[in-house]
Amino acid sequence: MAFEGTGFLTEGDFDAYLELTCREIREDMTAEDAEFFSELYTGVRLVEFEDLVVDGDTATAQVRYDRPGDSDYPSDEVTELTLVREDSEWRLC
Repeated sequence: MAFEGTGFLTEGDFDAYLELTCREIREDMTAEDAEFFSELYTGVRLVEFEDLVVDGDTATAQVRYDRPGDSDYPSDEVTELTLVREDSEWRLC
């Protein structure tokens, strides 16, 4: 998968995040989004990635994130990600 490296979360690296997103998200991003992303995701780490379900060129996966020392990111909270295949790569969408 295109997003196996999740250093962009820990570092708040907006450009790395954009490389992993689908065309639709990349086209809608603004400078304000970059600032928001950097503040929101700095220090967040991917804890677990599971239950990947692929249906043609779309997929969903269950993920758990946390940010050590921040109760807004409890490691037991599961989020569903939607992915699409673009140009032979899986992208967050």
